[in-house]
Amino acid sequence: MEKYNKQLIIDYISGNNIENYDLNELENDRLFMTKVIEYSNDEKMYNFCSDELKQDYEFIKYVILKFRNNIQFITEVADYFLDNTNTDLERTELVIIMDNLTQNNEKNVKYKMLSEVIFSGKRLEIELGKRHLNDENTSNEIGMGFLLIYDSYMSSEIVLNYYATKIIEDIFKEYDIDLERMLHSKFKNANQINEQGLNNYMINFISLYDPMLSSYLCTHLNLLIPLKNKIISIQNNWDKYNDKEEIKKFNLIIERVHDYVMKHDSMFSEEFLLYHISNSLGISEKMAKYDRISEELYEAIMQNLSDEFVEQTFSVSIEDRIHYNNVKKIITSILQGKELDFTDEVLETDKNKSKARILKINFNKDKK
Repeated sequence: MEKYNKQLIIDYISGNNIENYDLNELENDRLFMTKVIEYSNDEKMYNFCSDELKQDYEFIKYVILKFRNNIQFITEVADYFLDNTNTDLERTELVIIMDNLTQNNEKNVKYKMLSEVIFSGKRLEIELGKRHLNDENTSNEIGMGFLLIYDSYMSSEIVLNYYATKIIEDIFKEYDIDLERMLHSKFKNANQINEQGLNNYMINFISLYDPMLSSYLCTHLNLLIPLKNKIISIQNNWDKYNDKEEIKKFNLIIERVHDYVMKHDSMFSEEFLLYHISNSLGISEKMAKYDRISEELYEAIMQNLSDEFVEQTFSVSIEDRIHYNNVKKIITSILQGKELDFTDEVLETDKNKSKARILKINFNKDKK
């Protein structure tokens, strides 16, 4: 038998006289007021609830989720509760719920800020705690801190899912990881990622930074969807990335060689250095393409190049050889994904290294 029958609910909503019940007790009863709101489908019934019931988290969560489309109303309900609670779990969960429900609404600014502050505070607390550990193994096990988050909020999947998502984002921020660049450095082509398995790869990658988070994600694969979509997008644009990187590298080579030549006097022209070295590396045609010169000019340049000119010891000074080698290092380092800065100090160091030491010997010294 139901504790509160339908007629009692109707009488209360209609304002009829209710016998055998204390009105204050009814308005303080979560079950009764939940039935009233459910039957009436009227958010105004919330106003008749006692102050104590308005601070009952399960009841408040029910009200907010039921009237989620009335943003003005649910923000008033949520704010009243947040102003009167000291319970960390309830406060954190409600802020996350409100952050999600107020998306694309001006009210979202407050809840977004609150959720970020709560998350940042918890992460700072974890990092400060790790600094006091003398056990490296324990510190590695804690990782980004999801283990501690799980211990604190294991009763709320809403909070755990939020922290899991935020920590995945933080891994890329704190370790300055460029996902596209990283994938291209580890895989020769997009299909290699599929061969390993996208979920497998993501979980193994995250385990390097937080083992507990990786374990949690094994049973919550939906949280990996944003990362998975980014990887799929990178796979779909795999060849475009290679082309884009090649353009960047060759443009950087041309720029750095020009800057170097402008700063240093040499018998070698910029054109000679650029194309003689490119030819020796087998990339002269690509250099011409990104240097945007005509086919006729390219052929003329290549005809004028002479290996003997550089090879002849007595034709080229030591200083000019250093210039040639420095430019070659600039080009090869950029092709390898690095970038070197050859300053005058480097040049002088190389010059000093190339000088032979002269020993003075006295052949007329008297023998004993």
